[in-house]
Parts: sequence; C-alpha cells; structure tokens
Amino acid sequence: VSPTDAPVVPATEAPIVSPTDAPVVPSTEAPFVPPISAPAMSPVTEAPVPITPTGGAILPPNLQPKSDRRCGISELDARGNCKNLCTDASSCDEGEFCWGTFANYCHIKPEGHPVCDDLDKAEESIRRCGFEEDDARGYCGKNCANSSDCGEAEFCFPVQRNFCNCFEMQDEENAPSRRRTQERPTTNAEYFVEAKEEINTYFLLAASSDPPATSPTSACTTASPQGLVVGLLLALLAAAAGFVF
Repeated sequence: VSPTDAPVVPATEAPIVSPTDAPVVPSTEAPFVPPISAPAMSPVTEAPVPITPTGGAILPPNLQPKSDRRCGISELDARGNCKNLCTDASSCDEGEFCWGTFANYCHIKPEGHPVCDDLDKAEESIRRCGFEEDDARGYCGKNCANSSDCGEAEFCFPVQRNFCNCFEMQDEENAPSRRRTQERPTTNAEYFVEAKEEINTYFLLAASSDPPATSPTSACTTASPQGLVVGLLLALLAAAAGFVF
C-alpha cells in the first residue's frame, strides 16, 4: 500500500482549542480602583482661593466623604448611582462586580437616589459648584464657569466623571412621572438639594468664622469673639453628630 493510499487514522489526542474558541470565564473579582489615583481637583475661581479646612477637617467623621466598595458594571456605575455595598462580586447582581470607589457621600444620602442606566451619558470635563470637589460632583451642583456663578462659600470645581447631566435630563424628560421617595414625589434636583442639607451647616459655619489674627511679633493667635462662638458651635455639632451616629 502506497503512503498516499493509507487510511487516515484519527488522532487519539484531544483537539487543540484555539484561545479565541475557549469560553470566557468572567472573574469574580473586579479590579480594585485605588482612591489615591483620583486627580487633585482645584476650584476654578477668579478670586484668590481662601485657605480653609477640607471637608475632612470641617465635617464630623460620620459625615466625611469616603471610599467604599459598591456593586456596579464599572466604578462610575457603583459610585455615581450609589449602588449597594459589597464585600465581593458574590454580593452583586449578575453582570456586576464589587468595585473600590473614589471618595463619595453615598453612605449618608437618603434612600431614593436616582439611577442612570445609560452609562454612555456620563459627563466629562464639566465644572460644578460645591464646597469642594466631592460634594460638587456627588450632589450635582450647578454648572459654572467660575466661582462667581456659585452660592455662598462655594467654588467652581472641575469634577470627576458622574451622572449629573443624565439626572438633569431625566428631570426634563420625565417631569410628569417623577420619582417617589417616601411620602411625596420629588425631582432628582430636589433630592440632591435635600440630601446636601446635612453637610451644609458645617461648611457655612466654617466660612462665616473670622480668620485668626496673628501678631507679626508674636506666635500667639487671637481669635475674635465671633470666631470663638462659631468654633464652639462647630464643636457642639460634631459632638452631637458623633453621639447620634
């Protein structure tokens, strides 16, 4: 029998499966997004920026923005929509992962946070008003060109990606059928205004206090009576908040 006439004997080895044919098995763990990689945000203002404490120094510990782990399709989805807290992907819905988030106020926001399902509507390169970048983004402050467009003690911050524009579009498109939270219907804008009230007092009190007067020939600092009163009020508020929570 010539070599060309020999019968073909199938190989006993398993066929080779190319990498493109292999089923894709999703990982149960999403990559952790370290908060320290967040870009530094400086306010956009025509006037000199006053040297004031950040939210970490003004707010009591339980009200400070923080990074946590939340379910979502992406870190933006997890943070921007204030999705459920998680320890790993098994805590999340199908298709979601457990993401480490950038600093946010989700942990103190009331129930009924709006949700943007279209992740392509995330806004970029937008400036919004706030006491600092965290709340300008998290509470969807008004669009601004500079700090003169903002309210008392607020500045105009370039913010990280968020869904504020999507939430505003929802209000415009769905005005007749507004979300219902607890007893009454409310717009997304009204939700954020009410949710932010919990931290407003601290920032406004801090902004209203007088700067300390320092003598050029002395290292001692003398505060005005008004500043002492405001400082005492801040301390009492922080103590009360810590006691309640």
